Amino acid sequence: MEPSEAYMEKFLYRRNEIQAASIDSIVKKHSLFVGVGAAHLPGKRGVIELLRQKGYTLRPVVMLDRDAQRRDDIDKIRVPVSFSNFSSPDGDFSVQLPGKLYRRADSRTDEAWQYADMSNGAYYLISRVKTHGGFFGQREAVVQRKVDSLLYENIPGKILKKTAITRSGYKGFDVTGRTRRGDIQRYNILITPYEVWVFKISGTNGYVDGPEADQFFNSIHIRKNAPSGWTPFTPERGGFTIRWPGAPEQNKNTATGDGVTRWEYECTDTTNGDAFLLWKRPSRTTGSWKKIPPTWRSWKKALVCPTGSTNP
Repeated sequence: MEPSEAYMEKFLYRRNEIQAASIDSIVKKHSLFVGVGAAHLPGKRGVIELLRQKGYTLRPVVMLDRDAQRRDDIDKIRVPVSFSNFSSPDGDFSVQLPGKLYRRADSRTDEAWQYADMSNGAYYLISRVKTHGGFFGQREAVVQRKVDSLLYENIPGKILKKTAITRSGYKGFDVTGRTRRGDIQRYNILITPYEVWVFKISGTNGYVDGPEADQFFNSIHIRKNAPSGWTPFTPERGGFTIRWPGAPEQNKNTATGDGVTRWEYECTDTTNGDAFLLWKRPSRTTGSWKKIPPTWRSWKKALVCPTGSTNP
């Protein structure tokens, strides 16, 4: 089926004109490397001919066999990078990277960051997954076994190496895998009482085992909330005061399904394993407590310590 003339005009020829005009405008002031899709190059209304009409001389550059052989050598060239410290807005973790981390727009939560090392064809990825392990009575060792059982299905391609590690006092795994396209990916997966942290590098030609990867993984620091005994706690944003058996873990959950942000606070009493969880979100109900849906009302009775602790 041939595309219509209207389609070709809007999605090919008009875009050719925009690309040729943009190249002409920029190259007058700066040197320029341009990547153009093949469909935009040929024909009387293609980018090549449009640039010739503007007075430019264009010629093909042919890659000979010996040049193709040198491509592997060129790909192995490592561009030096400078590392700097990055800390999450809540201060829960810090790490060293060769550039600025950006939140991933395609992530379902605010808890995923990525940096692309374009010079070396690699990228860095950090994400965290809430488990609420303490509240559900699952200690780190239990969650670690579950994570281990999920690696085979969730690490793309083939797992080449897996070793046990400990960073910032938390246990986990150092995993290296090779994807079907040949990229080598390396993960440091760490388990805390409340979440699973995933630190990842993907690259080619030994990048994940090079000095850049070593500096990245060795610089990982995850904050540990030390137990401080039963003391009152009030969040920085206010709204309530409550007694906890230590400094609580705090999380701003934007992936609630209904678009309403929920603040989550949880803490574990290290003396007996009791776990405490508090969620705070704007209420969409008005009137008395009886009008709140039964599912929410049941929380008033369900939120009790698993060991029957009577601490205030």
